[in-house]
Amino acid sequence: MGEWDDLDRQIGERVAAAEAKQREHQDHIRQRMEEIEQRQSRLGIVAQHLSSAIIRPRVERLAQHFENAEVLDAAQCGVGRCVCSFAHTERFPATVTLELFVCSDDRMSSALVCYKLEIRPVFIQFEGRDQLAVPLDAVDDARVALWVDQKLITFVDTYLRLLEVEQYQTDNVVVDPVCGMRINKNTAAGEVERRGHKFYFCINECREKFLKEPERWISERTTEFFTGQSPDR
Repeated sequence: MGEWDDLDRQIGERVAAAEAKQREHQDHIRQRMEEIEQRQSRLGIVAQHLSSAIIRPRVERLAQHFENAEVLDAAQCGVGRCVCSFAHTERFPATVTLELFVCSDDRMSSALVCYKLEIRPVFIQFEGRDQLAVPLDAVDDARVALWVDQKLITFVDTYLRLLEVEQYQTDNVVVDPVCGMRINKNTAAGEVERRGHKFYFCINECREKFLKEPERWISERTTEFFTGQSPDR
């Protein structure tokens, strides 16, 4: 055996072992990438199904209850995403965006059904985000549907609070010219137009009294009606 043969053999064995290990690592990465691609494909199918069969029909039904609601087209939202916007109105003086969408967890083992709510301006505390994990290989439609229903009911309760919170309704507060009560004109029992202005009433009895002697009540409540301050007595 030559002087360098043993050294060459040991070096060669180590180089060969390192190359084999590298090939094994690359094979593992390739296999992992194939698994990820398969999971991504599966996620797309699951997201499309949950969105079209469960999420979007429910959000569209929700929107039917509010004139200022608009559900964006599926093409605008993207796969697995449903967005419903609520325009700022006199009754609901806030801009609101409700999103329900499907994405994956970090390990690509589960689909996450996500709930996201934004309200501007913010004067109340509310649940802005939540999610439900669904195994990609065992999607339970009934479970997802129940969860989405609960989230939408939670949203409705939150949205209707805009009708009650003072910071949102400041511009809607008016004075009943008959009894002097401060009320929200959106929930008034009745209204009458006089002198180019609308007068609102807490109950129908106040409206009837006003109609019998409108000038009397306008005179007595002029300062309070137009300024929001009681006249000096």
